[in-house]
Amino acid sequence: MTEFETNVRNISCVCEVDYYYPGSNFRIGADSDSPNDEPEFEFTINDHKGNPIPWINNTLTDEDKARIFDEFLEHAAEYAFDAA
Repeated sequence: MTEFETNVRNISCVCEVDYYYPGSNFRIGADSDSPNDEPEFEFTINDHKGNPIPWINNTLTDEDKARIFDEFLEHAAEYAFDAA
């Protein structure tokens, strides 16, 4: 299980990564250096005992989600993910 400490609305919590897909590989002979599709990232915010915190999970803003994804990418080197 992949998880890391974070905070949401000044509440210390743990982000448990449920699913991560870094996006597709580049096509052979592609004219662009862009991947074919976007990364996918799904997670659950838990307390420090591992229990989900529903009111936080249900009220995350797009900014919260983007920040948590950025934090995940910073931690990705610790895991077996290729988070290019």
